[in-house]
Amino acid sequence: PVSPDFTGDWAALPVPALVVEIASPSTQRIDRHRKRPAYLAAGVPEVWTILPNDDVVERWVPSSEVPTLMRPRATWVAPWGMTVEMSVSYLLAGRDA
Repeated sequence: PVSPDFTGDWAALPVPALVVEIASPSTQRIDRHRKRPAYLAAGVPEVWTILPNDDVVERWVPSSEVPTLMRPRATWVAPWGMTVEMSVSYLLAGRDA
């Protein structure tokens, strides 16, 4: 969470360890071709794009030329060593809500 006294200076915040985007048909092109490269260029070490229509998570790292496709499980290893693993169906559970 952002501090209540946050002034809106996003550049002052630390770079996230992981960015997750849920692509919809109307935003998928922007999420995959504009935002993802911008996150990686800003130093984000890993970007996930969740594609609900395909039930898949694309995993991108700065050295990626193509994404790693994660299904049926998505796994993230944090820079400090903690591992988080969950099913892609769990990530998509609220999509029809």
